[in-house]
Amino acid sequence: MARSNQDKIIAGLFRLAWSFPFIFIGPALFIGKGTGGHWSWTAISLVIMATGVFLAVAGLRLVLKGFFNDENLWKLPAARLLYSAMMRSTTCCAEVILDNCALT
Repeated sequence: MARSNQDKIIAGLFRLAWSFPFIFIGPALFIGKGTGGHWSWTAISLVIMATGVFLAVAGLRLVLKGFFNDENLWKLPAARLLYSAMMRSTTCCAEVILDNCALT
């Protein structure tokens, strides 16, 4: 059994910790200033939310890479199944959004 890489796990946890302020500040700014203020507040809040999501996903990926080796991760059937389900749902959501946009 392979050993986990503690440095990657710690780095991933730090990224996850840094994502939480962005995840909470972005929607608060959007509700507070973005809905009734200037359009720039909306853009700033969306960038803050996207930064939070990016940091959270990058942190989770690093934690998973720390627990599993990069080459061993995709050999797991559950990882392949989860990835394929995620890609199918993303494609389906994009098709539904495009269909709804075409109707209006």
